[in-house]
Amino acid sequence: MKEKLQRRNKKRKFSGIDEHKLKIQPSHVFYLIEYLKSAEVRYVVAPYEADAQLAWMARNNMVDAVQTDDSDLVLFGCPKVLFNLNLCVKSASLGDCLICELDSILNDNFPDLSREQFVQACIFAGCDYIQCLSSPSFRKNGITKGIRLIRDHGTYDKVIIFLFFPVFKISFSCNTLYFLHN
Repeated sequence: MKEKLQRRNKKRKFSGIDEHKLKIQPSHVFYLIEYLKSAEVRYVVAPYEADAQLAWMARNNMVDAVQTDDSDLVLFGCPKVLFNLNLCVKSASLGDCLICELDSILNDNFPDLSREQFVQACIFAGCDYIQCLSSPSFRKNGITKGIRLIRDHGTYDKVIIFLFFPVFKISFSCNTLYFLHN
């Protein structure tokens, strides 16, 4: 029995499933919407990913906070984000979560950075939306290196020159030699 449980746990870890997360199916959404309608609860369906829309709603005082396990909401400017909210009814820590307030994050931890610089530092820390930044070598950078790059160079365009100019310069020089000497 113990071996069977260990195999099942290994399979869960390998497939990215853990006991605290649930894969939301379209049928779940359908039943939730039907329930909300029957209870006359107002709701919004996001056209794509909801992060930007939820952050906008929070910035415009339509919601008090947004719960997520993804830090993108902070970058979208959501004023208050609840991370790791425990909704396990059988748990003694039901309702526990980490509350992050954007103003506190910026003022207490990065007073020397503007919000734009903070966002850029986070992008340099690793980003799913820019192909060269989603490479395994860039993902290793982390937030500390992203913050340092922006602090050292001030703007993202200067960071890009710092990071990529040496590679471009070598490539350019090699291509010049190739065309001149062949």
